Amino acid sequence: MNIHPLFVHFPIALLAIYAVLELVRIKKIKDFTAWIYIKASFLFVGVAGALASLETGESAAEFHRDQSELVRMHETFSQLTTAIFLILGIRYFFVVVDKLFGEKIRSSKCQKFWSNSLIFVTKIFSGWLLVALALVGVTGLVITGALGGTIVYGPDMDPITTFVNKLLFAK
Repeated sequence: MNIHPLFVHFPIALLAIYAVLELVRIKKIKDFTAWIYIKASFLFVGVAGALASLETGESAAEFHRDQSELVRMHETFSQLTTAIFLILGIRYFFVVVDKLFGEKIRSSKCQKFWSNSLIFVTKIFSGWLLVALALVGVTGLVITGALGGTIVYGPDMDPITTFVNKLLFAK
């Protein structure tokens, strides 16, 4: 039984919502105390769902052996997209844990490691780089979804699927 379709749609929605939230750069909203937790929640649950989707996709590939090139490309884009959101998730993990437990961590033996790690992820992955990664992630979601739709429904399912197929499989 192919359970992959049961797992793929929630991560797509959650990660797309996260990306839209990451695009919000209005100071009044960004300064809202819970804003970081809201974005992180969508991201964490979306990444967990994406990882589950990757696992169920392995078994789903058995149902589409006749489309091996297309399935491999779908798998590659899904792995890359998940990796992008996972990198963002790691960044938000450090930020959220620091907000919740930072004082305790800074008074522990791992204080130096924690401080250096936090500085590293928040300095490198900040501001417009977060926006850029979120946009690349959403682009990956669209391409991955279009390839998945092509596997199930064919290359002319909708305009986006047709565009992605012409872009990737132009002869």
